[in-house]
Amino acid sequence: MGRGKELEEIKQLFENRDKIGIVGLIGDGGFGKSALTEQWVLEVEKQGFGGLKRVLAWSFYSQGSHQRTFSSSQDFFAKALPFFGFEKEIPQDEVDKARALVECLNKQAGLLILDGLEPLQQIQQPPDIGGEINDIAIKELLVQLRCSRQSKSFVLISSRQEIVELKKREDYQELKLNNLDIEDGAKLLEILEIKGTREEYLEVSNDLQGHALSLVLLAMLLKQHKRGDIRYAKELPPLETDQKWGGHAKRVLSYYDKLLSDHEQRFMYCLGLFDRPMHWKEKNALFKNAPYAQPLKNLNDLEWQDLQNTLEIKGLLLKESTQKAQRIQWDTHALIRQFFSIQFEKNHQQSFQDAHRVLFDYFQSIPNKNQPDTLEELAPLYRAVVHGCLAGEYFKALDEVYWDRILRGGEYYSQNKLGAFSQDLTAIAAFFSQGWSQPIDLPIEIQAWLLQAASFCLMSLGRLADAVATREADIKLYVKSENWIESSRSSGNLVDLLLPIGRLIDAEHAAQQAIKYAEKTDDKFRQMASYSRLATVLHRRGKLLESQQAFEKAEDLQKKDQPDYPYLYSQRGAQYCALLLDLATNDQQRKHVLERANYALIISKRNNWLLHIAFDYLTLAKTYQALQQIDEAQTHFNLAIQGIQNAKVVQYAPQFYLSRAEFYLEQNQSDRCKADIESATEIIDRCGMKLYATDAALLQSRYYLKKDDRPQATYFCDLADQLIDETDYHLRDNALAHLKSQLKLK
Repeated sequence: MGRGKELEEIKQLFENRDKIGIVGLIGDGGFGKSALTEQWVLEVEKQGFGGLKRVLAWSFYSQGSHQRTFSSSQDFFAKALPFFGFEKEIPQDEVDKARALVECLNKQAGLLILDGLEPLQQIQQPPDIGGEINDIAIKELLVQLRCSRQSKSFVLISSRQEIVELKKREDYQELKLNNLDIEDGAKLLEILEIKGTREEYLEVSNDLQGHALSLVLLAMLLKQHKRGDIRYAKELPPLETDQKWGGHAKRVLSYYDKLLSDHEQRFMYCLGLFDRPMHWKEKNALFKNAPYAQPLKNLNDLEWQDLQNTLEIKGLLLKESTQKAQRIQWDTHALIRQFFSIQFEKNHQQSFQDAHRVLFDYFQSIPNKNQPDTLEELAPLYRAVVHGCLAGEYFKALDEVYWDRILRGGEYYSQNKLGAFSQDLTAIAAFFSQGWSQPIDLPIEIQAWLLQAASFCLMSLGRLADAVATREADIKLYVKSENWIESSRSSGNLVDLLLPIGRLIDAEHAAQQAIKYAEKTDDKFRQMASYSRLATVLHRRGKLLESQQAFEKAEDLQKKDQPDYPYLYSQRGAQYCALLLDLATNDQQRKHVLERANYALIISKRNNWLLHIAFDYLTLAKTYQALQQIDEAQTHFNLAIQGIQNAKVVQYAPQFYLSRAEFYLEQNQSDRCKADIESATEIIDRCGMKLYATDAALLQSRYYLKKDDRPQATYFCDLADQLIDETDYHLRDNALAHLKSQLKLK
């Protein structure tokens, strides 16, 4: 109803998908995005899906709101990759998953429907801020799909929020859905056989502002409880919440809740316990063990069937999509699920917790092993953590399930062996009530650990800005408890977050704080690490002599702590070498850097430190480049890139690609240079890394200057100038000045 124009637009775009391959349906909850999508699918199915052989529809909407802090694409890729023909083991790395799916869609065109993307997006509050996709794999999928137009695949996305990553794309078109106009809303009430006059239809449609779901629910309510008499619509409660977030639907549901039978209400409250459809095994566990749900267990087959049919007629329960004799799962609209979840907790808090405790025990019991080995086997345990927290069993959920069975204690099995950062973040999110900086009220040391864990997972997934606030919060707690070792450690980790996003002044302050806390202890290692981080920030800010003094202080501290190690090594040693290389004025000094790098590489390889091995190779590559040993440089650049890919630490990857790109530019290998710049900028854009965006802009300006494309060279030079000013990245002042002089000469 009232969507004929949009339906026709999608049809036309699908027929011409060689030009527009991605379409976004944008509209608030209850506007009918999913209904419009379903209608289009039914119609395009009659034409054989335009010859496409594989069609997959997936909803990301975390349908209650248990995961208010985090939702993930992990289940989607587990299903989508084999469905679209990926025959290998599903990659652990989020970006690799996305690229594998794009490769599948390139090989064989398919139709991909991504419904309800908003849980994977930042909340747009205020409206001009946010909306970016948080999920690194989905973000990469959409970025890479720009290269797959030749495949003629088609992607239809629906969301409550604009998809900012796609807005400027030529192969993307956005269709905005609004409320039905008042006339269409009135016609909908008439078609749904509500008794009333045209004026009454218009009045009710206007009252609900044409909100599609609200009008449908109201019609169902009136037909079931008020003989379809529209006059009873006047009994609806007033609008209490923002209509943008389903306020009108909640008005109708509040009225509904009072009219449901005891069994109907109990069942809908049970449905609200989940963030996805309720499976029959979960239903049976609830009906058997949750006191609140047990009256439903006593229903005979006829009464049970009647209950389901009645809820379907009332529009509260979705009809089963399969033709099986017995239902295997139960589902409802996201706003309905959320409403009944909130009502259950509000009206029967103890029963709400008891029911979640049943599910907590149920999901713990599913794996055959106490410590499962695969992500598939671990999946029930991740769900158990969420239900345990909702049951109020925070300590059990954290200690007995997450720490012992998922992480395997200090082994951090899920992260180190399976790369399950998304899954771990899902579990950790259950301990946070309002955003990533506020865990629930637990002992300070546990809150601080949760903040540390969340920050690390966020960082590993490329969500650096989110990780900053979380890290700052854990520092406050450690300082409050006077745990100076952890205060210093976390302050140092904060430096590592602030640097790539270009907050260099804040990074210097954090490094100074790390030193201050470390010097309250006798821990020479922590003091050394803190001075090294300060030196690295000072180097980036162009304060080379101050940086050298801080590195020398760090190296003196290491000698006191480890007399057998004369030089800084690992990543700290590589950062010192980067400074020494910038200060070097002759080959003898550069050969000294080579000596240091080879020394550090031996230590890194001995300990199998993948990240540090990568950094040591990068130091060697850049030093050979400075010494004009071109073959050695190229070999070590390739080893460095391979090393950072193996290490899978996203926040450092751009500098590796950009360093090799600069080498290729000097060697006049423009195609390779461009490919590495693109690899770097994909990560930079995805993670908001202004520091590396500056390096990329300088390099792109030089690239286009060599191509004699003055407009593009000038554009990127101006961009670099702006970014240096924003970030205080004055290490690049000389490079910018040289570039400007070259542009003037041109």
